[in-house]
Amino acid sequence: MRVAVIDQTPVVTPEQSRRDATLLVLPPAINPIYDTIRMAYQAQPHQIDYFSKHEWGATPAQMLQPLLAHTFERTQ
Repeated sequence: MRVAVIDQTPVVTPEQSRRDATLLVLPPAINPIYDTIRMAYQAQPHQIDYFSKHEWGATPAQMLQPLLAHTFERTQ
């Protein structure tokens, strides 16, 4: 079984002046079809299948939420 993760933020992010604010970053809303560690693909319109030997290390929302928070923090 091959396991993949999404663990990198954008290399270049815009920078702005710092503001005193708090931003709550919730996990992204993911379509239930993709809210799994199974890697999905689409061979035909309106038909989703899953790879048999590949999977994500966590659900997409679990991998993306910390990256979003880190990117927002870096861009101030």
